[in-house]
Amino acid sequence: MGTLDTILQEVGDRFGLDGTKTKSLLSDFLSIIHETPNGLSVFLDGFRNAGYSDTVFSWLHDARPRPISGTVLEASMGRDHIVRIASKAGLSISTTSSAIAFMLPGLVQRLTPGGVILTLLPPDILPYVRPTSMVAGAGAD
Repeated sequence: MGTLDTILQEVGDRFGLDGTKTKSLLSDFLSIIHETPNGLSVFLDGFRNAGYSDTVFSWLHDARPRPISGTVLEASMGRDHIVRIASKAGLSISTTSSAIAFMLPGLVQRLTPGGVILTLLPPDILPYVRPTSMVAGAGAD
């Protein structure tokens, strides 16, 4: 079982999604983080700037991290990213934002060992990242 397979299984069970859809959600989300310099820090700063510093702190340091809603995710991350991920996964924007919001607390804990925000994704996470050309359509004419 892979590093994030438990998270994929949980989101699939919760939202009735098959493995292909859950992997697409996770992969495209992680690709955005991976392709942005200091991506995880920048992403978490979006939540802090939106007034969710306590929630981010819980993701980094608490045994029971606080959940967020899909609406909060959209406001903090930006609707454009959610629309792009939803389109690639073949899901509604609402399902996409809710599913990513559901997996986010556990995912952030997995990406921040000991509460440390790394500048790059850990090597064992990289197999889950979709290549840039598939995320942004780079190189497609």
